[in-house]
Amino acid sequence: MSTFSPRMLGEAENAVRALLNRTLAGSGIGYHEWVLINVTALNGGETDRARVTDLAVHALKITAADVDASLAASSAYLDTTPDTIRLTDHGRTWYADRSEAIGANARVLFADLDEHDLDATARVLTALTERANQLLAA
Repeated sequence: MSTFSPRMLGEAENAVRALLNRTLAGSGIGYHEWVLINVTALNGGETDRARVTDLAVHALKITAADVDASLAASSAYLDTTPDTIRLTDHGRTWYADRSEAIGANARVLFADLDEHDLDATARVLTALTERANQLLAA
């Protein structure tokens, strides 16, 4: 019988989120804002607002109005127009610093974990996400 459980998944998510929150502390940026900043940075610092809104609604399970509120709360880090989202100069610097700290945490978290175990974990988490999304859509 497997020792994996929903509780373990939740505890892992909470521990990793606490690390992220500690990294973001003092910035006024929460999880949803971080995701929007991260997506923008990973797309070269400028991206399509409708695409990001759709991504956030699907991945974060929030409304488009919630996305708009998170964008407004991120105005020191992101410039927004009806069509685009772009990192501000301050946002680029801030993102680089936070990404470095998050990367350092990730290296510790994933150090010495077997590649095959990580591949199996990815398959399981993908299946769980797909099934949860199907239940939400029902």
